Amino acid sequence: MGEMFVENQYRNPEGNPYGWDLVMLETVLAETNIQLSLNTDVHEVEATGD
Repeated sequence: MGEMFVENQYRNPEGNPYGWDLVMLETVLAETNIQLSLNTDVHEVEATGD
């Protein structure tokens, strides 16, 4: 989160919430081990021991 906050301050100094959304989206899309589920409510998470 800290790296995302710094990136947001650099790219979005006016604090536009859409700019923050873009920083978050780009960060998640750059990660290979994250499954992105947009417009989804999460009620429970189960971790597996891989």
